[in-house]
Amino acid sequence: MLEARTIAEAYIYIEVTLIGRERADYRRYSTVAKEDDSWVVRFDGPYEGKHHRIELAVPVDSEARAEQLGRLTYGQGRSTLIDAGQWGLVELGNAAQAEAGMTHLAGRTPDREWYLAIRRAWSTADAAAAELAKFIPPDADQPPPTAFWTPDGLQLWQTSTELFGRARIAEARARYQREWEEFGARYRPAEG
Repeated sequence: MLEARTIAEAYIYIEVTLIGRERADYRRYSTVAKEDDSWVVRFDGPYEGKHHRIELAVPVDSEARAEQLGRLTYGQGRSTLIDAGQWGLVELGNAAQAEAGMTHLAGRTPDREWYLAIRRAWSTADAAAAELAKFIPPDADQPPPTAFWTPDGLQLWQTSTELFGRARIAEARARYQREWEEFGARYRPAEG
């Protein structure tokens, strides 16, 4: 069984594994259960006309360390499941989702669901960018070619190399954090 660093990373792995035109129904077909010294995250259901079963183990102590940090994190160290390009896709997709949500609001006050979805998208974009940055060696500006091992990740790197620069990632993270804070200060979830 594959091992993720956190439950959050396990869910991202399922998401990037099932990249396609439709969105997988994670709530309906996913479970998390404690088995021995691990949490086991399972997706067992249909996606794009096929049945998929994906299982990942998450060591209990690894999940606990991540929870102690008190912010969205996918775990200590660098991912061995999700490559740098896939983290870039997660980052860009969530930033676009947050921007679209804010555009949709057009100055109206969001209900609680919209508010939380937009804040979560900014937070996920920032956390994914932080994961991407972990692939950059201390003495380099970009991840090495070995940081891209999946077809989707490799394709993004080959077509958009500029997305993987240290300065671009730092600027994006500062923006995502600013957007998260400003959106939270500007809007309050509707009661109810």
